[in-house]
Amino acid sequence: MIRPVVGFQNPLIIANPVEIQQLAFQPNPVTAGSFIIRLPELLKNVAEESLNINIISASGSLVVNRSFSNPIDVSSLAPGFYLVSLTDTQSGRKASGK
Repeated sequence: MIRPVVGFQNPLIIANPVEIQQLAFQPNPVTAGSFIIRLPELLKNVAEESLNINIISASGSLVVNRSFSNPIDVSSLAPGFYLVSLTDTQSGRKASGK
C-alpha cells in the first residue's frame, strides 16, 4: 500500500545540496609514476596540511590514505583504474575524480 505525503513539507528534499567538485589530474593516464592534482575552487584556499588523499582501486580497496602533497607518487600501484578523493579535514568538504 502506498501512503501519500500530505502537508507542506516533503521529507525527500535535501535542505542544503552540496555541489560536487571534480578533481583534474595531470598527466592522465600516469606514465612516470607520479601525477599532480589541480585543486578545484572549493579547495584552492585550503592549506595542504589540512587535506587528506584517498586512492581507491577498481575493486573497492583503499590503497592510499595519507595527507596531501603534490606531486603524488603512485609508482607502487599497478596500472589500472583508480578513484581519488580529497577531503578537507577542517570542514569535511570533499572533491573526487578518476
